[in-house]
Parts: sequence; structure tokens; C-alpha cells
Amino acid sequence: MGSMDSRLYWQLPGPTGFVERICKQAIKARMLVLNLTRQSIPGLREHIEIGLKNSHISRIIYLTIYPGSDISSEIGPHFDTKVMAAHELASQNNEPPVAVVLHPINGHANKKCESYTTEFFNSLKNYDGNTRIVNIWQDEAFRQDTYGKHADVLVFDGGLTEDEMQAYVSMRMINRQGPGSTRLLRSLVVEFAGYDPLFAERLIELSTAEILTLPQQLPVLFGEDQERWRRGTWLSGAVSNASNIQHALHDYYLSQDGVGSEAQEASRRIEQRYWRACLKEIIPWLEERRQAIIQPFLSQLKQIAGSEGKIIIPIGNKGTREIDPVEIEYNNLVWFWYKQQLRSTDSVQLHAINICKVAKSVRDDIAHLRPPDPQNLTDLIHEMDSYIHSNTDLL
Repeated sequence: MGSMDSRLYWQLPGPTGFVERICKQAIKARMLVLNLTRQSIPGLREHIEIGLKNSHISRIIYLTIYPGSDISSEIGPHFDTKVMAAHELASQNNEPPVAVVLHPINGHANKKCESYTTEFFNSLKNYDGNTRIVNIWQDEAFRQDTYGKHADVLVFDGGLTEDEMQAYVSMRMINRQGPGSTRLLRSLVVEFAGYDPLFAERLIELSTAEILTLPQQLPVLFGEDQERWRRGTWLSGAVSNASNIQHALHDYYLSQDGVGSEAQEASRRIEQRYWRACLKEIIPWLEERRQAIIQPFLSQLKQIAGSEGKIIIPIGNKGTREIDPVEIEYNNLVWFWYKQQLRSTDSVQLHAINICKVAKSVRDDIAHLRPPDPQNLTDLIHEMDSYIHSNTDLL
């Protein structure tokens, strides 16, 4: 995955909220369990320590625990003794207060940490010490924060909400507009990254052509870590508490190897990501430029409207409605042109009609909840930008 902007990430509300929860609960509880996923979030250790320091714990002992570690012997020298049993740590009163963070590297090391912290927890009722212990877990069973009298479980998977991802990608791609005058690349990255900032960085690394054909890039991206995306678990990062939509790469796996409706639904969700990006970016972009497309035909449209000042346009197979000439849409212009009620008598009008034809195709796909063809999108954006550049007086 790409290199995440740690400074920007930890300024967002979700990550900041995790640090604040550590601070708040470290004041109240002497034992904290931080349940994390297997994904390495840059700056995580630093911000765990910031949370503890903000609770007025100025001395933090951060220990990486291996399967062969003797935790009592690891902790002891920090308190000027050879060993420090868990019940002895529970009795410690230090100024300034001390927090011991145990970070096991695998399941075997985790069992050692569990044994030590269980003894610590059971001893708390017997002592009025002020030393805290923080145990880092990776447990699929704990997906929500849990609070107790002496111990709390705080859950963090690193995921971002939709608004946070929008802010993150906008800042990371602030100098990368496109294609053309659109911001479609950013919208596509936001939709396919979902809640995952590390995946967002991987997508940002892609070329413009690759981002525009993101569904076709998923096999390659999936292949970079196949086992992770097959699991589909919270621990593997395939789902997040920050979103109700699972990861795009797990959806790709399901679309290929899922059974029946499971595969169909996963394929549909992949298409929806592309469709949502186009809905958010291309529809407003087209609307902003519609008047410039209408302008060369306005005199003809007023003639069609006649003395009533209204144009009758078809709705569905048999229906009609009346609109003002300035309200006419791209597809209406194409319809009148095919009916030979509009004439393209110069290069500007011909260019505008050609744009309308492609715009109609793109808008029809979006209106029917389908992702537009990437080539149609590229052609539309290129032709529209060329038209606007050559006819700035029409804006």
C-alpha cells in the first residue's frame, strides 16, 4: 500500500477521537485493552502515547513482547528491580504516574500478555496504586468499546468515515485535477478507497488511465495481498466500524469466487462505487456547462417555442411536458436535431451537438444507475473542455 500522510490522518475526527478516548479512560481505569486490527497505521504508537500523556501520565514504558519474553523481567529494570510480578506492579505508586504498554507480536506472545494482565487486573481490588497497564490485542470478537470498573476495552481499526475520506483524498490530491476540468479522479479514489486510507494512497499512485478504469485494476490490486482480502474479517481490514460497506478488494474476491447472489451483489457494489463517483462529479459538471451548449441554438429554440414561449418535449413513450427554451437538456437537443427541428449550420453548433450525443449516453447510464463507459467519459470531458476553451464568450 502507499505511504500514508500520518500528520493529516491523525488530525481527522475519528483518529483524534481514539486518542481522546485513551486519554479519558486512562484517567478512570488502571487497565486498558486496545483492540486493533493487523494493519499497521503510521503514527499509531506515537498517538497511543500522546493519549496517555494527555491523561497526565508522563512516563510510558512501551514493551514489544515476543513468545520467549519474560514480562516480569522485561518490566523489572524500569522499576530498579530484576523482576516485577503483575501483583507488584498493581501496588506501585509513582510520581509521576507510569503506564506500561505491552505490545505482543503474535498469538503466542499475546497469551503471555493476557496471563500477566489478568493477574494485574485481579490484584487491583487489593491495592491503591496508580500504575496503568495497557495491553494491545488483536481479537475479532471485540468490535465495540467496553467499559468496566477497573478495565476498559477500546477498539480502533483505523477506518475513516465517508466525510473523513473525502477530506483526506482532497488534501492528498489537491494538486491533481482531472481528467480535464473535472475532479473525477478524486471522486473515484474516494469511492473505491471506502474507509481505508492506506488503500487510498495505493489508488493515488495509479495513473489517470488506471483510475478511470478502476474496476479493471482490481485484479492486480487484489493480487498484491490475496490472503488478506479472502478472509473478509475485521482483523484483516476487510470491514471497518467506520463504514457499513466492506472493502472493494473483498468485494472483488466475492464477485469472482462468491456463490450465487453473493457474487452478483459484490459485482453490483463495485459498479455502484463507479456510478456514485460519476453522479457526484459529472452531473453537476455537465449542468454548469449546459447553458454554453444551449446558447448557439437559443434563437432556433425560441422559434420552436413560438408565441407561447414553451417547448414541448417528449416524456417516456407517450407523455410530454412544456419547458422554457433555457431549460432544455442535452438529450432534448439531440432529439430535436434528429427530428431535424434544429440545424447545425456552423462548426460551433456541430461541436455542441456532438457533445450532446456523448453527454446523452453518459447521462443515460447514470440515470439508470449504471457506470458510464470510461471511453465515453474521456471523450465527453475532452470535447467539452475543448468547446468551452474555444467559446469562452458562451459561458
